[in-house]
This record gives sequence, structure tokens and C-alpha cells, in this order.
Amino acid sequence: MPSRTRLLMSFALAALSATLGACNKDPEIPAPVDGGTGTDEFICETRDSKACIGGVHHRCEPIGEVGLKVVTEDCDLENLLCVVEGGCLVCSPKGQGCDPDGNVATCNDDGSAWIVDKECPPEDGLVCHKGRCVDPCEVADDLRSYVGCEFFTADLDNASLDSGADASAQQYAVVVSNPNPVAAEVVVEINEGAPGAAPKVKELMRVQVGPGDLEVFELPRREVDGSSSNEQCLGPEDTCPVGEQCFCSGPMDNPFCTCRLSMATDGKNDGTHSALTAQAFRVTSNWPIVAYQFNPLENVGVFSNDASLLLPTSALGTAYTVVSWPQTIAN
Repeated sequence: MPSRTRLLMSFALAALSATLGACNKDPEIPAPVDGGTGTDEFICETRDSKACIGGVHHRCEPIGEVGLKVVTEDCDLENLLCVVEGGCLVCSPKGQGCDPDGNVATCNDDGSAWIVDKECPPEDGLVCHKGRCVDPCEVADDLRSYVGCEFFTADLDNASLDSGADASAQQYAVVVSNPNPVAAEVVVEINEGAPGAAPKVKELMRVQVGPGDLEVFELPRREVDGSSSNEQCLGPEDTCPVGEQCFCSGPMDNPFCTCRLSMATDGKNDGTHSALTAQAFRVTSNWPIVAYQFNPLENVGVFSNDASLLLPTSALGTAYTVVSWPQTIAN
């Protein structure tokens, strides 16, 4: 037999031997089985593997003798709590917290029900939070969202045209909504003192806002940059806001008098545009509310306007980015 033929046969026999060897492995030791993921996040490493991922409970069930498959249950969809060892439960066994009715409660041993420990009556100004009866404004402080109990709002600059159109003189307002199951008492105040001096707080309005209701507070002109208030006054001896005087024009027997910074101004956007003032309004409530400012409130044809969701003091930080726009057609 030629040497080349013998060489080829040797390679063939070696390959056959390797194949037979692979087939003759001990049949009592099964080859590894891919358990499968079932999802992109959970793998059945053993039949006891369990996890809660995004409110969905994951566990493993056998497939045949050696395989495993992922079984899921969406606890969020059932409005239940995902507990790794228990699945979708009403609550975490033996845990303490707040039941759906807003009471301080302890979960029973199997997680199927809450046992009430203490009631937190809303009519007494209490809510359940983290297993305690607390003031609702304390909850707002803890959550740091746009729902809160104290806000500061400011009458910002709007345009005033020489032709007489004065967007800055349109009605400024704050609108609050009450998402709570009881009425909220909302108070609007101003500081009549000078910036940096001891506050001289004056209450402007106090309103009971019903549950699920809203209230519109139409506020006096009080531009944050210190522009003239243009409040009507009776004469030079009349009292005006800090820094202003009463100036009159028109016939002496029937003058028209307003509070302005000086006689030389017409009272339209005559402030410094950037200023340190005490011109803000303070809005407080005994229950967390949502607040918006509208400047102006109602003027569909206005050419200069502002509408903003207000953040409560409980949600404020220390660093912000301010976006501005160049002045164009008006003062």
C-alpha cells in the first residue's frame, strides 16, 4: 500500500476513534443543559432561583428531567408587592408600614393582609408615612416633589409698548390645586419690609380649598424688579409701597393719582430689571398642594406672557441654570 494511502487511513481511523469515544461517555452523567433566561434579566441558575425585577416576580420550574424555565408574575399589574421568597403579596410578612386606608399597620405572617396598629385621621391633620402618623407637610418635605406646603412666586417682567399696549399691567395670578381628601387652608402673604431688614409680613388672602378642587388667587401688581406698582392713591400724602410716592396728573379738581418710583416715569417697567427686592409672594398651606403662576392670567391675544409650575421650598436645591432671552420689541 502506498505510504500516502496509509497516512490517510491513519487519519480516518483516528477520527473514528475520537467519535466513538465521545459516544461512549458514561450515560449516567448528562451533558450541561442551558436553563434559558426567559427574560433578558433573569437566569435560572438553579431550580430555587428567585428574584423581583421591576415589580415582576421571577422563579424557576423544571422542564423534563434536567431543564429549567422562567415563570413570571407581574405584581405591579395586580397592585401587589413583589417579595422574593413569597411572590406577589399584599405586604412583606411581619413588616410595618401603612395600609391602603392610611393606617399604621403590621403585615401578618404570610403577607396576605395588614393588621391595623393605629389610625391616622386626615381630619386631625395626620397621614401615615413610613409606618408613622405624621403631619402631611412632613411627607412633602421628605418626598421633595412639586407637591408641597410652601411656595414663593414672583410677578416677572412682561413687555410694555410705547403704543400703549402694556402686557406688564395684565392680571397676575397664582392657581393652586388640592389633591388631598380634605380641605386645605391656603394663605398668601407679602413682605412690606425692605430687603435684608426685619420682615413686615402682611396677609393678603386666606382661602379654604376643597378636596380635589382648585382656587385662583388674583394678586396685585408687584413686579419683582421693583417697577412701580401703579396702585391708585388719593394724593401726595397717601401711603404707597416702600420706595414709591403718590403722583397725580389730570385736572386739579379730579386728578388721577398712582404710586410710582418717580414723577419722571410712567410706571411701566421702570424698575432695574435685575434687582434684589422683597417683592415675592409667599403661598403656604396646611396640606400639600400644587401651585402654578400665570402672568397674565387671561389674555389670549397677549404678546408677552408666562406660565410656570412652581416648586415648593421643600424641593429646592442650591444650583440652577437660568435661561434668558434678548430684549426685542418692547421695554
